[in-house]
Amino acid sequence: MKSVKRLVSVLTAALLSALLIAVNLPFTAMAVVDDYFEDGNLSYIITSEESGDTAGTVTALFNENIGPETVTSIAVPGAVQHNGKSYSVTGLLNNAFGGCTALESLDLSECTELASIGMGAFIDCESLTSITVPCNFDKALFQDTGVVPDGDSFTIEYASFGEGSQSGIVEVSSGTFSYVHGNWEKDGNNPAQHKCSRCNATEAHNWKVNDKNYAEHICTKCSAKEKHTWKPDASNSAQHKCTVCQYAENHYGGTANCEGKAICTACKSEYSKTGGRKGHEWMVLSSTIGATTAEYVCNECKQRLRKSA
Repeated sequence: MKSVKRLVSVLTAALLSALLIAVNLPFTAMAVVDDYFEDGNLSYIITSEESGDTAGTVTALFNENIGPETVTSIAVPGAVQHNGKSYSVTGLLNNAFGGCTALESLDLSECTELASIGMGAFIDCESLTSITVPCNFDKALFQDTGVVPDGDSFTIEYASFGEGSQSGIVEVSSGTFSYVHGNWEKDGNNPAQHKCSRCNATEAHNWKVNDKNYAEHICTKCSAKEKHTWKPDASNSAQHKCTVCQYAENHYGGTANCEGKAICTACKSEYSKTGGRKGHEWMVLSSTIGATTAEYVCNECKQRLRKSA
């Protein structure tokens, strides 16, 4: 019985919506191929048709052919396709998810063109604890829907159908909003961060080594790039590590001295170079020839050594 009542409510709202559209549209624009279609656990009412490069629009609601007590999560897309045509989701119908008592999470993060949410859209959604929205979402749209926003939190009103004096008592459950940002762009005022193109929020870069160029790291969100900042790796003397992205590689470059040591081109630390020179090439200093103690210098590393005659 509850499902039948809700279906009547939904169809009534749909007819009113269609009537309002018809009143405000010229006669030639009133013809539509389909006024209603289903896709997964959602149904859509067409409110305008595609025109040129402009997508049509639809209002979404829960698919009545699916038991509302079986669905725990719903993601409403920002756009849908039907019969080869594109439609933007611009509204949620009156009582759209009312009575979906098992619904725990609702994802509206792709609904950047959502302009209206109908009355009672979330009435009796007693299990709803998570709503995800775009970062600039106007939470005033939830007015009269059953969802009551309070900062980053919300409450839901639902009826408790107990026995006797407890029957019909209105109870309240609570949940939390989370936000999905738009495209991240490099912040021209601060190279250490990027900003959201939708709401101007900022955050530090999320660096990783650039798989196409191991000499640099790249931000996973805005694609900013910069060279590594090297320091010797305290846990491995044979390599250095980037202080920003933690990418590590072996020391390289430099000319080996007579002890097989070289200065790393990247981090300037001394390291043992495979195949480097080993052994000094000593030459006595002419100024010490015949002296009690002769002094020798290595032709390669210029290290000095004294020997008694």
